[in-house]
Amino acid sequence: RGRGYILKKLLKGVKVDINGNKAELDIAVNMKFGYSIPKVSAKIQDKVSQAINSMTGLEVTKVNVRIAGIVSAD
Repeated sequence: RGRGYILKKLLKGVKVDINGNKAELDIAVNMKFGYSIPKVSAKIQDKVSQAINSMTGLEVTKVNVRIAGIVSAD
């Protein structure tokens, strides 16, 4: 499996819509059992928004986080 496979796998749960200098993202994540969904989702929204803004200069207007699954802690 090459680099393209890995990139495709990583981007599978990410959708980005760009309109002018504004970006809207949809992100699907798997979460470990026992973590607070609202707290982790808020942290993801904040970190992703900051990273996209600093790397691209785009204004991130929305980061939608979808919990795709829950995985066991072990």
